[in-house]
Amino acid sequence: MRKLALKWLKLNLLIAVVAVLALSCKHTTPFQEEHYFQALGKESNLVATADIKKLNSAYPGSLATGVPYVDNNAERMSIALFKDEYKEEDVYPAPFTELKYYGALEGDFSSFIGNTGLSWSKPFFKAKDTEVKYYTNTEGSLNLAFPQNGILLFASDSYPQAYEESIKNRQLYINTEDATSMASSVVSCYVQDPKTMIDLGFDLPLSVLLQMHKALVSVVEKEGVYYLEGKLEMRSEKLAKTMLTLLRNIEIQRLKKEGEKPNYAILGAMYLQDGAFIQIAPKQLANTEVKTFVDKLSIISGGVF
Repeated sequence: MRKLALKWLKLNLLIAVVAVLALSCKHTTPFQEEHYFQALGKESNLVATADIKKLNSAYPGSLATGVPYVDNNAERMSIALFKDEYKEEDVYPAPFTELKYYGALEGDFSSFIGNTGLSWSKPFFKAKDTEVKYYTNTEGSLNLAFPQNGILLFASDSYPQAYEESIKNRQLYINTEDATSMASSVVSCYVQDPKTMIDLGFDLPLSVLLQMHKALVSVVEKEGVYYLEGKLEMRSEKLAKTMLTLLRNIEIQRLKKEGEKPNYAILGAMYLQDGAFIQIAPKQLANTEVKTFVDKLSIISGGVF
């Protein structure tokens, strides 16, 4: 009996030492030479990424899980929203109930502490019959785990697929220039070859949206002031000219609706065309407008983002 008690004491001491060591070590995202979210930008995926500290400064409490260990140590959240199949009769924009998602929180996470916490959490239980270890809820609508130090991976559907595509055998779909721009922003949205699922806030008809090759829209912060900026790439220079005219007309109609007289010199500088590209000039945002942009992302992602 005494030997058994001694064994339990040694085991408890070992667990305590491991926990203290895990807590005292600083962990960072395993993606140092590239960005995690670069692997999320497959065709038609809507990718959103946010610098959590910057975003919470602009919009306090906008990204919070309610789990202190996660919220106190998270630095970036990235998510991809997608459909397995797109059809001509799809509703535009697609409601969240028709979308799947996966992504990750990156930060100072210990995989040991994180997975231990999940194993103790009542809403979650360990998934069975899979080589990839993760935890799921009863409905199977949220699957997650800490596959490595520094990252919490989550998925609405197949966690093994999310792990395979974004960590184990990842391919980079977002180029370095775009990724650098996204990483330096407060929050960014990116999509390549969009289908029916997105609404970037330009009130664009679906017929125009489908002629877009790529879109990148970001909220950036400069000396405490927030700006909305972006870049659109059309499938041809001709289509870019059409898009330019459409965007300017939409802005004119918005101003007239609000009882303002359009300043055509300013409008001419808002959207600049260079070949197949359209640059969206930085537009200053009030904090309430930052909130509106983030809330729109939240609606698109069903509250996940």
